Amino acid sequence: MGDLSKEGNIDLGFEKMEICCLRILAEKVIENTAILFNIAGDREIPIDICIKPCGDPVDIEKDAAELIAGESRKLGELIENNESTDVLIKANEELSKNICSLKLIEKCCNKEIQYIDNIRVVCLETCEEFICNHKVKLTLKFKILLIVKFPDCCFELIMLPEDLGKKFYFNNVTFPITHCEDEIKKTLALDSCKEFFILTIEVPVKSFEGTLPPNVFDDPTLKSKLIIKNFKHDFDILKDDCSCNTGSNTNISLFSTADIIDKVGVNQILWVYGKPADC
Repeated sequence: MGDLSKEGNIDLGFEKMEICCLRILAEKVIENTAILFNIAGDREIPIDICIKPCGDPVDIEKDAAELIAGESRKLGELIENNESTDVLIKANEELSKNICSLKLIEKCCNKEIQYIDNIRVVCLETCEEFICNHKVKLTLKFKILLIVKFPDCCFELIMLPEDLGKKFYFNNVTFPITHCEDEIKKTLALDSCKEFFILTIEVPVKSFEGTLPPNVFDDPTLKSKLIIKNFKHDFDILKDDCSCNTGSNTNISLFSTADIIDKVGVNQILWVYGKPADC
């Protein structure tokens, strides 16, 4: 049967092609797990951040105010049109450049935020590591972009944790934060420059669905593929519950989750007959 199929493929002008793919042996699905959180006892709870007011009250000339207001409206339109994170960040940089030391227009100064318009996770890097053939360590480096709205349609972008000290503070939070449940250990930390979060998850191999025989760990092609999806965010504006005691800062309670899927496999060669697509 194999020879007949081969001859038929040759008659059709097909050629034999070698394809290298990842053969999945086992996987672990962690649904709706917290990626941005604090800890209280043995429970994961929302993390509190204290957002500074939009700017300081200053006297600015009419032309400068109109320029800043125009840039702020442009940013608001991009937000309403659900533009990509890169576009929003670039627009915010232009806004910050024009605002310079003036911050935002005077009507937005020293006012608490009204609500969070949007929350987005910016994934910077993922990696996986096998530990002594019985555990997989998953690492996610990420930032969280908050799009906050102040009174009079003023918007501002806040990047967590990059804007720490400039636009917000953590409220009663001590890093690293560690939580263990069902043999899974999670640790949330900041990098040395406090520019991004580092989430590590240690998962026992025995909890994976599928079979990972002992000799598979000697295979040099053994690898783990990490998939992160279905980000969800829950927040609450607490207003008066802020440890900064400044009177103008806004305390936000934020909790973010995601589905994390880890697929473990080895390389496998497949032979197929067909016509290669032109590149």
